[in-house]
Amino acid sequence: MIAAWVVGGLALAAPPEVIELGSGYTHLYALVGEGVVIVDTGYPGDDVAVLKGLAEAGISEDKVTAIVITHAHSDHTGGAAALAARLQVPVLMGAGDVPEAAQGVNAEASPTSSRAAFMSRFFPETFDTFTATPVTAPMSLAEFGVDAQVSPVGGHTEGSLIVTAGTTLFVGDLIRGGVMRRKAPRLHYYQLDIAAAHAAVGAALGPEVTVVLPAHGGPLTPEAVRRFLAD
Repeated sequence: MIAAWVVGGLALAAPPEVIELGSGYTHLYALVGEGVVIVDTGYPGDDVAVLKGLAEAGISEDKVTAIVITHAHSDHTGGAAALAARLQVPVLMGAGDVPEAAQGVNAEASPTSSRAAFMSRFFPETFDTFTATPVTAPMSLAEFGVDAQVSPVGGHTEGSLIVTAGTTLFVGDLIRGGVMRRKAPRLHYYQLDIAAAHAAVGAALGPEVTVVLPAHGGPLTPEAVRRFLAD
């Protein structure tokens, strides 16, 4: 059994075990149970980092059973096509973002500040296309050998997903951690619907949640997230 990791100083509970595969601009994870589910795939070319992370954790590629993409933006979808082809596993996405996966374009989201508008010119607008399995309602990942659930919530993009795995809540880009103060919750740079994004996080923050993992920055405590949402 692979030992559970500690991410950013916060212990992550099992099951399933949560392994960070990459900690560049976008955090990438593996949920490890009887099977292994990859959560997000980074920028185009980051499939290499994902495979390296699996190997370093002692996980054979044939144990991977599925890929979950929290939303259709190139810093999350970039490695999906290559990984799906290599590993021969399904890619799960919120139904609202499945058309963008098929077209290889970023889902709609608007800058939340002038800084974000400036930053957007540096991010890839396209990625390799792939066929995604649409998630239209809360769905257990038990069939993939992992005790976790994915739920389509919208907000950041039309098809944004959250992932609940034991006491760990993965929120994608519904919120983010700070740049300098990484454990401080912040408004994400881009949102389709800010109110919906924040409401989705609040609704998912059940009493069992002990750590919130955004795709950028973090980890965040539930208490810090609740304070942020209340402001």
